[in-house]
Amino acid sequence: MKRNNRNLAGADRRQYPRLKPTAVPFLKSVAFNQGCEAQVINISRGGILLDTEVRLRPQMKILLKLITSEGVIKMDGQILRSSISSLNGVPRYRSAIAFDHPFHMLDDLSADLEEEREESPEAPAGTDAADTVPDQPLMGLVAGSTMD
Repeated sequence: MKRNNRNLAGADRRQYPRLKPTAVPFLKSVAFNQGCEAQVINISRGGILLDTEVRLRPQMKILLKLITSEGVIKMDGQILRSSISSLNGVPRYRSAIAFDHPFHMLDDLSADLEEEREESPEAPAGTDAADTVPDQPLMGLVAGSTMD
């Protein structure tokens, strides 16, 4: 019996499209239960990728506070992976977090992104505005601080 050897090396197997913070205008900042500052790299209905000054242990449960223009949304999640992302000055860690429940506030933005992808086939596969690094990353608030 011959096995089907498909090459998945460039395939996008993500369940939800990733959005850069600049594509989510209502998201103002992110804080988490350990009280540390977080920089949002990208976000989707299913999770978030953060840069922090602390390493978050894989499999650890976490409570994220997403500060939006409408108020604070608490999202429970679990750390999937965490690795060092920079040793310049203070070490920084990049951590992937899966939400326990989908972040439905992104539904309309995700649908718009999918329509954009379908309408503009000239973009190379696997790239779009949501996959580029923003010039000004979104920085999180320290837990317990207030928004001005």
